[in-house]
Amino acid sequence: MTRAILVPALAAAHLAAIGVAAQTAAPAGSAAAAVATTVPFGVGVVYNYVMHNLDHPEDWQFYTTVTSVSPDETLYTEEQTVWRDGQPHKFLWHRRVSRREAANSKIIDNGVSCNAADTTDEGHRGSTLRMASQRLYRELKTEGNAEVTIYFSYGCSKPYTLTGTITVDPRPVTVPILLNGQRLDLKTVHAQGTLNGFQVQLASEFWILDDSVRPWVVRQEGTMPGKHYLQQLGTILSPDPKQEKALDDELSKSCRAPIYGIYFESNSAELNDASRPTLQQITEVMQHHPDWTLTIEGHTDSIGGAQYNKDLSDRRAAAVKTELTGKYGVPAARLATLGYGLSRPVDKNSTIEGRARNRRVEIANLSCKAKS
Repeated sequence: MTRAILVPALAAAHLAAIGVAAQTAAPAGSAAAAVATTVPFGVGVVYNYVMHNLDHPEDWQFYTTVTSVSPDETLYTEEQTVWRDGQPHKFLWHRRVSRREAANSKIIDNGVSCNAADTTDEGHRGSTLRMASQRLYRELKTEGNAEVTIYFSYGCSKPYTLTGTITVDPRPVTVPILLNGQRLDLKTVHAQGTLNGFQVQLASEFWILDDSVRPWVVRQEGTMPGKHYLQQLGTILSPDPKQEKALDDELSKSCRAPIYGIYFESNSAELNDASRPTLQQITEVMQHHPDWTLTIEGHTDSIGGAQYNKDLSDRRAAAVKTELTGKYGVPAARLATLGYGLSRPVDKNSTIEGRARNRRVEIANLSCKAKS
Protein backbone atom coordinates (compact mmCIF):
# COMPACT_ATOMS: atom_id res chain seq x y z
CA MET A 1 0.00 0.00 0.00
CA THR A 2 1.22 3.44 -0.80
CA ARG A 3 1.65 6.43 1.49
CA ALA A 4 2.48 10.14 1.64
CA ILE A 5 3.97 12.36 -1.04
CA LEU A 6 7.74 12.17 -1.11
CA VAL A 7 9.07 15.65 -1.74
CA PRO A 8 12.53 16.39 -0.27
CA ALA A 9 11.87 20.05 0.50
CA LEU A 10 8.51 19.31 2.13
CA ALA A 11 9.91 16.40 4.13
CA ALA A 12 12.73 18.63 5.36
CA ALA A 13 10.17 21.15 6.59
CA HIS A 14 8.39 18.41 8.56
CA LEU A 15 11.67 17.26 10.07
CA ALA A 16 12.54 20.79 11.13
CA ALA A 17 9.09 21.14 12.69
CA ILE A 18 9.69 18.15 14.97
CA GLY A 19 13.11 19.28 16.06
CA VAL A 20 15.36 17.53 13.54
CA ALA A 21 18.09 19.21 11.54
CA ALA A 22 16.65 19.25 8.02
CA GLN A 23 20.03 18.98 6.36
CA THR A 24 20.51 15.54 7.91
CA ALA A 25 17.46 14.09 6.22
CA ALA A 26 18.14 11.36 3.68
CA PRO A 27 16.11 8.87 1.66
CA ALA A 28 15.53 5.38 3.01
CA GLY A 29 18.54 3.19 2.36
CA SER A 30 20.98 6.09 2.66
CA ALA A 31 23.64 6.23 5.35
CA ALA A 32 22.76 9.67 6.77
CA ALA A 33 19.13 9.64 7.85
CA ALA A 34 17.73 12.16 10.32
CA VAL A 35 17.38 11.03 13.96
CA ALA A 36 14.42 12.21 16.04
CA THR A 37 12.80 11.61 19.41
CA THR A 38 9.36 12.99 18.46
CA VAL A 39 6.93 12.45 15.58
CA PRO A 40 4.08 14.61 14.28
CA PHE A 41 0.86 14.51 16.26
CA GLY A 42 -2.44 16.27 15.56
CA VAL A 43 -5.79 15.96 13.86
CA GLY A 44 -5.48 14.24 10.49
CA VAL A 45 -2.12 12.57 11.10
CA VAL A 46 -2.19 8.95 9.86
CA TYR A 47 0.04 6.29 11.42
CA ASN A 48 0.37 3.20 9.24
CA TYR A 49 1.40 -0.02 10.97
CA VAL A 50 2.56 -3.35 9.61
CA MET A 51 1.91 -6.50 11.61
CA HIS A 52 2.86 -10.14 11.37
CA ASN A 53 0.32 -11.89 13.58
CA LEU A 54 1.02 -15.24 15.19
CA ASP A 55 -1.15 -16.91 12.56
CA HIS A 56 -0.48 -14.46 9.70
CA PRO A 57 3.24 -14.14 8.82
CA GLU A 58 2.81 -11.75 5.87
CA ASP A 59 2.60 -7.94 5.97
CA TRP A 60 -0.81 -7.08 7.43
CA GLN A 61 -1.42 -3.33 7.42
CA PHE A 62 -3.74 -1.04 9.31
CA TYR A 63 -4.19 2.67 9.90
CA THR A 64 -4.55 4.82 12.98
CA THR A 65 -5.82 8.37 12.37
CA VAL A 66 -5.99 11.14 14.96
CA THR A 67 -9.63 12.26 14.74
CA SER A 68 -9.81 14.87 17.50
CA VAL A 69 -7.66 16.25 20.30
CA SER A 70 -8.85 18.04 23.43
CA PRO A 71 -7.22 18.78 26.80
CA ASP A 72 -9.05 15.78 28.27
CA GLU A 73 -8.71 13.08 25.61
CA THR A 74 -7.62 12.04 22.13
CA LEU A 75 -9.93 10.21 19.73
CA TYR A 76 -8.40 7.82 17.21
CA THR A 77 -9.98 5.96 14.29
CA GLU A 78 -8.62 2.48 13.61
CA GLU A 79 -9.11 0.80 10.24
CA GLN A 80 -7.97 -2.47 8.75
CA THR A 81 -9.03 -5.11 6.24
CA VAL A 82 -8.49 -8.75 7.12
CA TRP A 83 -8.64 -11.57 4.58
CA ARG A 84 -10.30 -14.68 5.96
CA ASP A 85 -11.52 -17.64 3.92
CA GLY A 86 -10.52 -15.81 0.75
CA GLN A 87 -12.76 -12.80 1.49
CA PRO A 88 -11.89 -9.30 2.69
CA HIS A 89 -13.43 -8.14 5.96
CA LYS A 90 -13.14 -4.44 6.81
CA PHE A 91 -13.12 -3.26 10.42
CA LEU A 92 -13.47 0.34 11.58
CA TRP A 93 -13.54 1.34 15.18
CA HIS A 94 -12.90 4.31 17.44
CA ARG A 95 -10.60 4.47 20.41
CA ARG A 96 -10.49 7.16 23.10
CA VAL A 97 -7.46 7.71 25.32
CA SER A 98 -7.98 10.07 28.22
CA ARG A 99 -5.37 12.41 29.64
CA ARG A 100 -5.27 10.27 32.79
CA GLU A 101 -4.74 7.05 30.79
CA ALA A 102 -1.95 8.64 28.75
CA ALA A 103 -0.28 9.81 31.95
CA ASN A 104 -0.57 6.80 34.25
CA SER A 105 -1.70 3.56 32.59
CA LYS A 106 0.45 0.44 32.84
CA ILE A 107 -1.52 -1.27 30.02
CA ILE A 108 -0.62 -0.94 26.33
CA ASP A 109 -3.40 -1.71 23.86
CA ASN A 110 -2.07 -3.06 20.57
CA GLY A 111 -5.09 -1.71 18.74
CA VAL A 112 -7.28 -3.11 16.03
CA SER A 113 -9.03 -6.43 16.33
CA CYS A 114 -10.64 -8.52 13.63
CA ASN A 115 -13.40 -9.50 16.04
CA ALA A 116 -16.55 -7.94 14.57
CA ALA A 117 -17.97 -7.42 18.06
CA ASP A 118 -14.89 -5.47 19.16
CA THR A 119 -15.61 -2.19 17.37
CA THR A 120 -15.95 0.10 20.41
CA ASP A 121 -13.42 0.98 23.03
CA GLU A 122 -15.45 0.05 26.11
CA GLY A 123 -13.33 -3.02 26.78
CA HIS A 124 -10.10 -1.11 26.29
CA ARG A 125 -10.45 1.73 28.78
CA GLY A 126 -7.66 2.07 31.31
CA SER A 127 -5.02 1.56 28.62
CA THR A 128 -3.06 3.55 26.10
CA LEU A 129 -3.12 2.89 22.34
CA ARG A 130 0.22 1.58 21.03
CA MET A 131 1.92 4.01 23.35
CA ALA A 132 3.58 3.70 26.74
CA SER A 133 2.15 6.03 29.34
CA GLN A 134 4.28 8.84 30.68
CA ARG A 135 4.52 6.94 33.97
CA LEU A 136 5.72 3.75 32.30
CA TYR A 137 8.26 5.72 30.28
CA ARG A 138 9.63 7.38 33.44
CA GLU A 139 9.99 4.03 35.21
CA LEU A 140 11.92 2.57 32.31
CA LYS A 141 14.20 5.61 32.10
CA THR A 142 14.85 5.96 35.84
CA GLU A 143 14.58 2.40 37.19
CA GLY A 144 15.68 0.46 34.12
CA ASN A 145 12.66 -1.85 34.30
CA ALA A 146 8.90 -1.76 34.70
CA GLU A 147 5.89 -4.03 34.89
CA VAL A 148 3.70 -3.79 31.81
CA THR A 149 0.47 -5.38 30.60
CA ILE A 150 -0.57 -5.61 26.97
CA TYR A 151 -3.89 -6.34 25.32
CA PHE A 152 -3.14 -9.08 22.83
CA SER A 153 -5.45 -10.69 20.25
CA TYR A 154 -4.80 -14.14 18.82
CA GLY A 155 -6.67 -14.85 15.62
CA CYS A 156 -9.92 -12.92 15.92
CA SER A 157 -10.39 -13.43 19.63
CA LYS A 158 -11.24 -10.67 22.02
CA PRO A 159 -8.09 -9.25 23.63
CA TYR A 160 -6.27 -11.27 26.24
CA THR A 161 -4.02 -9.66 28.84
CA LEU A 162 -0.35 -10.55 29.15
CA THR A 163 1.72 -9.17 32.03
CA GLY A 164 5.40 -9.19 32.93
CA THR A 165 8.47 -7.12 33.76
CA ILE A 166 10.54 -5.66 30.94
CA THR A 167 14.14 -4.52 31.36
CA VAL A 168 15.88 -1.78 29.40
CA ASP A 169 18.84 -2.50 27.14
CA PRO A 170 21.18 0.45 27.85
CA ARG A 171 22.48 0.56 24.28
CA PRO A 172 20.80 3.21 22.10
CA VAL A 173 18.65 1.76 19.33
CA THR A 174 17.05 3.56 16.39
CA VAL A 175 14.11 2.30 14.32
CA PRO A 176 13.57 3.65 10.78
CA ILE A 177 10.18 4.87 9.57
CA LEU A 178 8.97 6.95 6.62
CA LEU A 179 7.64 10.43 7.41
CA ASN A 180 5.87 11.77 4.30
CA GLY A 181 8.08 9.47 2.25
CA GLN A 182 11.34 10.55 3.86
CA ARG A 183 13.33 8.22 6.07
CA LEU A 184 13.51 9.17 9.73
CA ASP A 185 15.40 7.17 12.34
CA LEU A 186 13.58 7.24 15.67
CA LYS A 187 15.59 7.04 18.87
CA THR A 188 13.97 4.43 21.10
CA VAL A 189 14.14 2.85 24.52
CA HIS A 190 14.61 -0.89 23.91
CA ALA A 191 13.20 -3.14 26.64
CA GLN A 192 12.52 -6.86 26.80
CA GLY A 193 11.09 -9.54 29.06
CA THR A 194 8.62 -12.42 29.26
CA LEU A 195 4.89 -11.71 29.44
CA ASN A 196 2.48 -14.29 30.83
CA GLY A 197 -1.22 -14.87 30.34
CA PHE A 198 -3.92 -17.22 28.95
CA GLN A 199 -1.62 -20.20 29.61
CA VAL A 200 1.23 -19.00 27.40
CA GLN A 201 4.52 -17.19 27.74
CA LEU A 202 5.42 -14.56 25.17
CA ALA A 203 9.08 -13.52 24.98
CA SER A 204 8.59 -9.84 24.19
CA GLU A 205 10.61 -6.86 23.02
CA PHE A 206 9.53 -3.23 22.88
CA TRP A 207 11.08 -0.29 21.06
CA ILE A 208 9.50 2.77 22.68
CA LEU A 209 10.01 6.26 21.28
CA ASP A 210 12.36 8.21 23.56
CA ASP A 211 9.76 10.94 24.09
CA SER A 212 8.51 11.73 27.59
CA VAL A 213 5.20 13.18 26.30
CA ARG A 214 4.12 10.65 23.65
CA PRO A 215 6.29 7.53 23.93
CA TRP A 216 4.84 5.60 20.98
CA VAL A 217 5.56 1.88 20.78
CA VAL A 218 7.40 2.06 17.47
CA ARG A 219 8.07 -1.67 17.27
CA GLN A 220 7.01 -4.72 19.26
CA GLU A 221 7.97 -8.36 18.83
CA GLY A 222 6.91 -11.52 20.57
CA THR A 223 7.80 -15.19 20.20
CA MET A 224 6.37 -18.41 21.49
CA PRO A 225 7.19 -21.96 20.32
CA GLY A 226 6.81 -22.06 16.54
CA LYS A 227 5.21 -18.62 16.27
CA HIS A 228 6.37 -15.03 15.89
CA TYR A 229 4.56 -11.72 16.36
CA LEU A 230 5.72 -8.36 14.99
CA GLN A 231 4.08 -4.95 14.90
CA GLN A 232 5.93 -1.89 13.62
CA LEU A 233 5.12 1.69 12.77
CA GLY A 234 6.00 1.89 9.07
CA THR A 235 4.92 5.27 7.77
CA ILE A 236 3.41 8.53 8.99
CA LEU A 237 1.45 10.93 6.81
CA SER A 238 1.29 14.40 8.33
CA PRO A 239 -1.02 16.84 6.50
CA ASP A 240 0.53 20.06 5.25
CA PRO A 241 -1.09 22.78 3.12
CA LYS A 242 2.14 23.07 1.13
CA GLN A 243 1.88 19.54 -0.25
CA GLU A 244 0.00 20.56 -3.38
CA LYS A 245 2.64 23.12 -4.34
CA ALA A 246 5.41 20.62 -3.55
CA LEU A 247 3.79 18.06 -5.86
CA ASP A 248 3.44 20.69 -8.58
CA ASP A 249 7.11 21.65 -8.25
CA GLU A 250 8.26 18.04 -8.30
CA LEU A 251 6.31 17.21 -11.45
CA SER A 252 7.53 20.42 -13.12
CA LYS A 253 11.21 20.05 -12.28
CA SER A 254 11.80 16.31 -11.98
CA CYS A 255 8.98 15.20 -14.28
CA ARG A 256 7.86 12.55 -11.78
CA ALA A 257 6.87 12.24 -8.13
CA PRO A 258 6.53 9.23 -5.84
CA ILE A 259 3.19 9.29 -4.00
CA TYR A 260 2.89 7.78 -0.52
CA GLY A 261 -0.57 9.12 0.32
CA ILE A 262 -2.69 6.76 -1.75
CA TYR A 263 -3.94 3.85 0.34
CA PHE A 264 -5.23 0.47 -0.82
CA GLU A 265 -6.80 -2.36 1.10
CA SER A 266 -4.45 -5.27 1.75
CA ASN A 267 -3.82 -7.44 -1.33
CA SER A 268 -6.40 -5.40 -3.20
CA ALA A 269 -6.84 -2.56 -5.67
CA GLU A 270 -9.68 -1.07 -3.61
CA LEU A 271 -8.83 2.49 -2.63
CA ASN A 272 -9.12 3.47 1.01
CA ASP A 273 -10.99 6.63 1.98
CA ALA A 274 -7.79 8.03 3.50
CA SER A 275 -6.56 8.57 -0.09
CA ARG A 276 -8.97 11.44 -0.69
CA PRO A 277 -6.67 14.35 0.31
CA THR A 278 -3.91 13.13 -2.00
CA LEU A 279 -6.31 12.49 -4.89
CA GLN A 280 -7.65 16.01 -4.44
CA GLN A 281 -4.11 17.41 -4.59
CA ILE A 282 -3.41 15.56 -7.84
CA THR A 283 -6.66 16.89 -9.29
CA GLU A 284 -5.85 20.49 -8.36
CA VAL A 285 -2.35 20.24 -9.83
CA MET A 286 -3.83 18.99 -13.10
CA GLN A 287 -6.35 21.85 -13.10
CA HIS A 288 -3.44 24.29 -12.83
CA HIS A 289 -1.77 22.65 -15.85
CA PRO A 290 -4.45 21.80 -18.44
CA ASP A 291 -1.73 20.87 -20.95
CA TRP A 292 -0.27 18.09 -18.77
CA THR A 293 -0.73 14.38 -19.42
CA LEU A 294 0.28 12.05 -16.59
CA THR A 295 1.07 8.34 -16.30
CA ILE A 296 0.01 6.68 -13.06
CA GLU A 297 2.53 3.95 -12.22
CA GLY A 298 1.90 1.13 -9.76
CA HIS A 299 4.80 -0.40 -7.78
CA THR A 300 4.79 -3.21 -5.21
CA ASP A 301 7.10 -5.09 -2.87
CA SER A 302 8.25 -8.64 -3.62
CA ILE A 303 5.77 -10.57 -1.49
CA GLY A 304 3.61 -12.82 -3.65
CA GLY A 305 5.80 -13.26 -6.72
CA ALA A 306 6.41 -11.38 -9.97
CA GLN A 307 3.20 -12.12 -11.89
CA TYR A 308 0.93 -11.56 -8.89
CA ASN A 309 2.52 -8.18 -8.21
CA LYS A 310 2.48 -7.16 -11.86
CA ASP A 311 -1.27 -7.80 -11.98
CA LEU A 312 -1.80 -6.04 -8.64
CA SER A 313 0.17 -2.97 -9.73
CA ASP A 314 -1.80 -2.81 -13.01
CA ARG A 315 -5.09 -2.92 -11.13
CA ARG A 316 -4.00 -0.35 -8.57
CA ALA A 317 -2.82 2.12 -11.20
CA ALA A 318 -6.12 1.63 -13.06
CA ALA A 319 -8.08 2.14 -9.83
CA VAL A 320 -6.40 5.49 -9.26
CA LYS A 321 -7.28 6.59 -12.80
CA THR A 322 -10.88 5.44 -12.36
CA GLU A 323 -11.19 7.39 -9.11
CA LEU A 324 -9.68 10.56 -10.59
CA THR A 325 -11.89 10.45 -13.67
CA GLY A 326 -15.09 9.23 -12.00
CA LYS A 327 -15.13 11.27 -8.78
CA TYR A 328 -12.74 14.16 -9.38
CA GLY A 329 -13.54 15.03 -12.99
CA VAL A 330 -10.10 14.55 -14.53
CA PRO A 331 -10.49 13.78 -18.27
CA ALA A 332 -9.56 10.17 -18.99
CA ALA A 333 -7.50 11.23 -22.02
CA ARG A 334 -5.07 13.03 -19.72
CA LEU A 335 -4.23 9.91 -17.71
CA ALA A 336 -2.38 6.74 -18.69
CA THR A 337 -1.61 3.78 -16.41
CA LEU A 338 1.25 1.31 -16.13
CA GLY A 339 2.04 -1.38 -13.56
CA TYR A 340 5.64 -2.28 -12.82
CA GLY A 341 5.00 -4.79 -10.05
CA LEU A 342 8.15 -5.61 -8.11
CA SER A 343 10.56 -4.76 -10.93
CA ARG A 344 11.57 -1.26 -9.77
CA PRO A 345 12.30 -1.34 -6.03
CA VAL A 346 13.70 1.77 -4.40
CA ASP A 347 14.74 -0.08 -1.25
CA LYS A 348 15.42 -3.63 -0.09
CA ASN A 349 12.47 -5.97 0.34
CA SER A 350 13.96 -7.79 3.32
CA THR A 351 12.75 -5.19 5.85
CA ILE A 352 9.34 -3.80 6.76
CA GLU A 353 10.41 -0.23 6.07
CA GLY A 354 11.96 -1.23 2.74
CA ARG A 355 8.80 -2.99 1.59
CA ALA A 356 6.73 0.03 2.71
CA ARG A 357 8.82 2.31 0.53
CA ASN A 358 8.59 -0.05 -2.44
CA ARG A 359 4.77 -0.15 -2.23
CA ARG A 360 3.96 3.12 -3.92
CA VAL A 361 2.33 4.96 -6.77
CA GLU A 362 4.48 7.21 -8.93
CA ILE A 363 3.23 9.87 -11.30
CA ALA A 364 5.21 10.67 -14.46
CA ASN A 365 4.63 13.93 -16.29
CA LEU A 366 4.61 12.95 -19.97
CA SER A 367 4.37 16.58 -21.07
CA CYS A 368 7.54 17.39 -19.15
CA LYS A 369 9.32 14.44 -20.77
CA ALA A 370 8.24 15.61 -24.24
CA LYS A 371 9.82 19.01 -23.60
CA SER A 372 13.15 17.66 -22.34
